Amino acid sequence: MIVNSHQQSKKYYFVTTGTDCHLTMQASSPKDNVQFYFRFFLVYSLLRVVPLGPAPLFPEALQGSSLLNSRFEPTSSGGPGDPCHAGSFIQFYDGRDRTSPTLGPPLCGKSPPQPVLSTGNYLTLRLVTRGTQPRVDFVGDFTSFRLGFNQSDCSTEPYFPCRNGKCIP
Repeated sequence: MIVNSHQQSKKYYFVTTGTDCHLTMQASSPKDNVQFYFRFFLVYSLLRVVPLGPAPLFPEALQGSSLLNSRFEPTSSGGPGDPCHAGSFIQFYDGRDRTSPTLGPPLCGKSPPQPVLSTGNYLTLRLVTRGTQPRVDFVGDFTSFRLGFNQSDCSTEPYFPCRNGKCIP
């Protein structure tokens, strides 16, 4: 199944702010896995949202304050080390919905990421747009496949043998 981020993909960006949607692919058999491969990938925000956190402190507010020895803890798992922490991103989940375990970090940027593989027969793609000028445009393929087949095993099932050892329905 080919997935386009929006109808005018590769011609115009998808720029709607506040999007949080997902799409789940189920393999044809419970024994199969699902892969998503990006053909084209642009997911970022020109102006990122400001992450929630404490109000800035001014030097005069710190005099005589116990805050001098305080430590601020991050409020979420993403932070300045995460390039997607305040902008638009794609997240994959290893299951049928967003409560399933995540597969890798959130994805953003201008270069196509590596293919994403499920461990079961479901894979969920989630798109979140944040910031004041999101830019989203991607095209990718959902494919179900079965690992562990050799060429003769593929021929006994209604599967097509691939050179990489995978068999696809």
